[in-house]
Amino acid sequence: MTEERRTGRTTQQMLNAPRGAYYVWETPALSYAKQLAEYLKRTDLKIVSAGFFSYKGRGAGLKAKIIIDHGCVLTVSAAAAIGKHNLLDKS
Repeated sequence: MTEERRTGRTTQQMLNAPRGAYYVWETPALSYAKQLAEYLKRTDLKIVSAGFFSYKGRGAGLKAKIIIDHGCVLTVSAAAAIGKHNLLDKS
């Protein structure tokens, strides 16, 4: 992790996330995000990668509160899939 990335934005996103939300992490390697959530006592968050909500992902068809990490760079199809499943206000 580079120094410029250490701004606390992910920490704030996790702390502000609704209880039981899905938290979309920027890579398929989820261990750091899970450790951070545990450190923040946000074990209610479900840490997933963007592919979780894709056509063949385990979250396909799921309706949930979804938070996307500020560092995520989503493909158009991943953004559309997440948007279709997200129950949070998009305004």
